[in-house]
Formats: sequence, structure tokens, C-alpha cells
Amino acid sequence: MQKYIILFLSIIVLASCQNKLSFDVADKSGATIKGVVYSEGRPLAGVSVSDGDDITQTDANGHYWLNSAKRNRLVFVIMPSGYEAKVENAASQFWAICTQSPEVTEQIDFELFPKNNDRHTVVAFTDTHLANRNSPLDLEQFKNGVLGELIDSYNDKENVIGFNLGDFTWELYWYANNYGLTEGMNELAPLNFPIFQAMGNHDYDPYIEGDDFEAEWHWRRIVGPTYFSMNIGQVHYIVLDNVLWLNTGASQGVIGSRNYNTGIDAPQLEWLKKNLALVDPNTPLIVGFHIPVLNFAGVADNQYVNDEIVEGMRAAIAEFRKFNTVHFITGHTHNNRNTTIDYQQGAYERREHNIAAASGTWWWTARYTDPSINIGADGSPAGYKVFEIDGKDIKWHYKSAGLPKEQQFIAFDMNEVKRFWETDPAAIAAFAHEDFAERRNDYIAIGENEVLINVWAFEQGFWTIKVTEDGAELPVDAMWAIRCPLHTIAYDIPRRAAGSALTSSFVSRPNVPHMYRVKASSPTSILQITVEDRFGNVSTSTMIRPKALTTRLE
Repeated sequence: MQKYIILFLSIIVLASCQNKLSFDVADKSGATIKGVVYSEGRPLAGVSVSDGDDITQTDANGHYWLNSAKRNRLVFVIMPSGYEAKVENAASQFWAICTQSPEVTEQIDFELFPKNNDRHTVVAFTDTHLANRNSPLDLEQFKNGVLGELIDSYNDKENVIGFNLGDFTWELYWYANNYGLTEGMNELAPLNFPIFQAMGNHDYDPYIEGDDFEAEWHWRRIVGPTYFSMNIGQVHYIVLDNVLWLNTGASQGVIGSRNYNTGIDAPQLEWLKKNLALVDPNTPLIVGFHIPVLNFAGVADNQYVNDEIVEGMRAAIAEFRKFNTVHFITGHTHNNRNTTIDYQQGAYERREHNIAAASGTWWWTARYTDPSINIGADGSPAGYKVFEIDGKDIKWHYKSAGLPKEQQFIAFDMNEVKRFWETDPAAIAAFAHEDFAERRNDYIAIGENEVLINVWAFEQGFWTIKVTEDGAELPVDAMWAIRCPLHTIAYDIPRRAAGSALTSSFVSRPNVPHMYRVKASSPTSILQITVEDRFGNVSTSTMIRPKALTTRLE
């Protein structure tokens, strides 16, 4: 009994000696930003705070000091595991703008709230390209598509966070349509969970030439830091900016060429090194930025062939190789592409999830399809990626907006596709244009009774495809130099048939990286198609042939 009395008294003494919360933060020589990080009336010690150049930690009183030049004109807290910041209109209040000049010391405090977040869900979407344009209006398509589904599916769930991976708006229309980052942020307001955002190449000030840093100012003051990190549960999250803005020929009132390079600039790389030095190498990392890490050369022997890592990303990737589990989540291409950077079962995995665009083909395919569909140039339906996190265990799947989770592919009867090419009035009208005439040969190399299967989020080496005909299994081969028939009839053919020019980046991708084919024995046989992902989730379809080519996602 005596030892329990002593223990009880020790707890009382310890509690009475705890530092009390005080907002009276003393000045320190050289410190231009100071403040308090606290929760429920108590100071939080050991929390990292950064100005984007340096990182400091709070002391036992929850106080911090930064000797900051205020280059980024903001400060942010690196949220510790088990806490969250206040969320207002889907924006986490983990950062604040500096309002004083670099010579003036200012105090910026952060209040955090306890949150048991070892188990949480991440929804990652990208390339919304909101501009208040097109027909149907892009804003309505977004509300009826990805945004609406996120509201319906996740607003009432606990421990959900979102990532928007760039090209949130469309700088070409900031001034012409009076629609920019502020208006874009308003669209996200109905979400009850925080959306953390990476900057894309279409999110820069189009009137600024050659100054990447200054062209980001609208983003920093409206959306937040262009790079930052946080701890949620047992996972460390990082958002980076890998666009280097050039915008040749721009001036005030004049939009430049909007060109850019890919890479991590020197100040950001130095910050990244400091940040990663605080993270245990066994901690899983999820790292978001806009432009993919890997160039992509195609498919050989049913496997992806990867080029070198993008030149401007090599130094950053070298830092990430010090960690065993790294998931890069990216956008930009408007395609689904899942590639293994390196992997050893039970030891390490570093993977890139390049996620199809929420806008599909920049919101164009709904105009030309009935029933209307929103798909990308690789044939992937617009959607988002879902990561289910339980401690250090991470599982994921691609979710097409408006389709069940179980639907992960679409199959094409190529006999009927070629018939469509020969007989459909819109196709005939499109091929009559000299600049589109060669497209009548898109499938000339496809043999009789062949079937193409577009598996949107396929991962070589981890997923399987099984196709049977009358109980006999058919060989399945990866394709590379092939276009998705669905996207061609959803954008290329109807637009060219109407006499409109095709936007080169909108045209059906000539090398879909997740297309597979089988050869059936007859034009009327029934095929059973089964696709299984690495986690045992199964998608199935009974393909009754002949199957006409339509714009239905079935």
C-alpha cells in the first residue's frame, strides 16, 4: 500500500510542477519570429516550427524562436502526431502570414487539438483546373464529380485528410475570367476535413517572368506554404514544390509563355534535409508534389521501362532513399501510372502513384458524350486515390468518381471498335480531315477477335489479370503503343468531326501504360475477366461479345 501512496503523491507533485501556459514570450537576440504552441490550455514541448528555411523546436513552455529573414513571409508548425490544427473551410490553420517587416519581431502562436489519428484515411486528387469555363461548366462538373463524391463519402467520417496535388486553378484565366486561387479555395469550403495542397505549374502568377519565388506569392498568401510537412499517426507527410517557373515574355498585364522546368530549388532542398533529419528512417513517408519523379519509356516484357529519375529531382530522391517506405503522390500527366522506384519484399518499397486528373481531359469529354463521362486521355475516369492508414500499414486504391470501388477496368471488343471506325458517321467525318486521316489506322495492327482491357490503376508485379473463355485461360499481354478507344470517341472524333481543332495535350494518349490484350477464339465467345490488386481486392466482368463501342463506362 505504501508504494501506491508514494506513486500517487509523485504524480501530484509532477502535475503541480508542469509548466503553465504563458503567452508572454521573451525576445531573443536575432529572433524575428517567436510564439507559443499549445493545446487545451497547456504548452506543447518539442514541436517543430519552421519559416521554410530553418526549423526550431518549442521548449518546455511551448515557446519557440526563429532567427528568420522572413523570406517566405510566413511561418508554419510541423504538426506532431496525435494533434491537428483548426480547420476552416477545408483549410488547416497550421500556418500564418508574417505581417511585419523582417527587422520587426512578431509573435505568431499556434493552437493544436488532440486527435487520435493512428488510423486515418487520405484522399488525394489533382489537376482540377478550375477556371469558370467550358460547357458543362467546370465548376458544376467538379461539384457533381470528385468534389461531390468527397463530400458525400467522407464529410461524416473521422480522421480524413485530403491532398490536392496541383493545377488547382488555371492561371491563363485568372484575369480573363476573374477566377483565381481565392475563388478556388471557396469551392473546397463544403468539405469538413482539411485539404493540404501542392502547387502546380498552372498555379503561378502569369504576369511574372523568370522569378519563380515571386510568382508564388499569390499561392503563399492565399493557399499556404509551397512546401511543408506534418506527422499524422505514424506516417510523416511532406508536400513539395517541384515546378521552376520561367514564363518567358511575361510582364504586368501580359501573360507569358507559361513555360517551366522541373526540380527542387536549393533553399527547398536544404529545408528538406533539415526536415528529414528529424524523422526516423523506419517512419513511412507520403510525399506529394505536382510533376512526376520518373520519366516513362514504355512497356517491355510486360513490365514498365523507366527512364532516369527527372534530372531536377535527383538530389531530393537521394534524400528519400534513406527511408524504407516512401510513397510519392503526383499529378500533372492527367493519367494513372503506378511505378516501382525500388522494392524488396519485407525490406523497403519506394513507389510513385501518378494520379489521373479530377478534370479528366480539362473538363472536355462531358461535352461530347451521352451519357456524359469525364475521362482522361489514357481512358481513366476522373477520380482520386484513397489511402487507408493503420499505424504503419498503408493500403490504397483508385476510386473513379461515380463508379463503385470494385470497378477498376473497362474492356473493348476490338472487332466492334474497328467496325465503329468504318461505319460511324462522326468517325467518317473526322477521318475526312487531312490532319486526322491517319487516325483511321489506330488499330490496324490489332488482329481479329482481340480484346483490349484498360486497367486504370494497374501495378506491374503486384496486380494480376485473368481472362477465361469457356473455362480456358487466355494469355494476357501488355500493350504500349495503343490509344484508348473510349477517349477517342469521347474527345478526338466528335471534336474533329465538328470541325474544331484538337488541343495537342488533350488528344488520346498514343501509349496508354495500363492496356492489356487477349485473343479470343471467335467473335461471339463470352469472356470472364478478373483483375486482382495487391491487397486482394477483386474486380470482375462478364464480357458478352460482340460488345458495341459506346461511351458507357461498363
